[in-house]
Amino acid sequence: MYVRESDDTAKLKIYIRNTWDFLTVQLKRTDVNYILNHCNDKKECSPTLQKRGKEWFLDFPFKEKVYLKNTKVEEQTIVAVDLGLNHACVCSVMNYDGTILGREFFQLFKRTRLSRTYIKSNQKEATNRS
Repeated sequence: MYVRESDDTAKLKIYIRNTWDFLTVQLKRTDVNYILNHCNDKKECSPTLQKRGKEWFLDFPFKEKVYLKNTKVEEQTIVAVDLGLNHACVCSVMNYDGTILGREFFQLFKRTRLSRTYIKSNQKEATNRS
């Protein structure tokens, strides 16, 4: 549960010390300003409390109603993003009939021992030329 007390404070209902208690949290002023300036016309949903590394963060989702243009199906082109396991994502552009106009595979960069050695050798050559 989440209760907004003021612009920069909120109360979260969390399970701590074997009971449910409200914990008052101070929000960063920069985050509050961003929400007020960019998300003022959107509906605020319940935030999620997430741990990243050794720190805890509140993620605020917002809901917005978007109306699409009323165009004929034959004139529509879509962009699809597939988040995968082997690749970071695959982006595809398709026609209304399923014809793929373009596809791009994006991979996560993995630094291997060989690539570090290659980068170091290129840096040494660049300093030797100077």
